[in-house]
Amino acid sequence: MDAGAVDATVDAADAGALTALSFDGVDDFVRVLRKVQDDFTLEAWMSTVTSRSGSNFYDGLGVVYADVPGSASDFGTSIVNGKLAFGTVDNTILSTTTVTSGAWVHMAAVRVRSTGTMRVVIDGVEESTTTGNSTATLTASASIDIGGNTIDGRYFKGKLDEIRIWNVARTTAQIAATMKMRLTGSEAGLVGYWRFDDGAGAVALDSSPSANQGALGNGVAASRPTWSPSGAF
Repeated sequence: MDAGAVDATVDAADAGALTALSFDGVDDFVRVLRKVQDDFTLEAWMSTVTSRSGSNFYDGLGVVYADVPGSASDFGTSIVNGKLAFGTVDNTILSTTTVTSGAWVHMAAVRVRSTGTMRVVIDGVEESTTTGNSTATLTASASIDIGGNTIDGRYFKGKLDEIRIWNVARTTAQIAATMKMRLTGSEAGLVGYWRFDDGAGAVALDSSPSANQGALGNGVAASRPTWSPSGAF
């Protein structure tokens, strides 16, 4: 391999976010299989100016969402009152930062099953935490929807990028250290990694070992988000 080829490989590895998905707030979403249920961390970069009012995570516009109708062992993140909401079963916590400025914001939601701990981290800073919530294994939903609460028809409007799902409860320091980096995909505990750098097509490739490809619109053309340039990092 010549020196130019080596340089190109390094440049690609060091590149930031390239393309993202743009969601119309009407019916766009991406569906993947649920790979977490006990301890987990959900991460995403997002840009939006749109919210719904309410006090529960299921009142909001779904971001990374694994909910089913009624009270059940489910979970999700959404936009409520301009904040990032994270809920498990019927418990909800909110960020303190308003995330609907239109700027790119990094969000993370962390859950520890044994203690019922829930945490919300925005741009690498822990903003909300609570303990003593449900310690159930959260298996009610077989899938996770990115960009939509499809149960209640409440869809995210804006751009999403760099969706990461881990089967471990990451520390705030770990989240902050990697949020502006492209991952290799082989990091310990990483079970879902959608870079959205595909740039075209009806499938979002999963760069983690799970090979859990995302179906744009779950196969329905009218419900597919569109590919667009990313400004996440």
